[in-house]
Amino acid sequence: LSNKSIIVDLIKKFVVIIENQTNEKVKVLRTYNGMEFKNAFLDHFFAEKGIMHQYSAVSTPQQNGVVTTQNLFHHYNPFPLIEYSIL
Repeated sequence: LSNKSIIVDLIKKFVVIIENQTNEKVKVLRTYNGMEFKNAFLDHFFAEKGIMHQYSAVSTPQQNGVVTTQNLFHHYNPFPLIEYSIL
């Protein structure tokens, strides 16, 4: 993004789009630990909407490794429908 000040507007639009398309409320939004996500405007917006704002931990490749492993499992699993149909 060329201007970090537009982050607030983009997040507000994102939340509205997700809520409209899924008919569900956004309950948690996780961002990385950047300063553009730590401001009073976003804090107010999240409090107003009842959204819990979580920050990812700084310099933790372990988190990325877990997600990558899960994505690989689902990508290479030849029977994903059978796996979920049992539930």
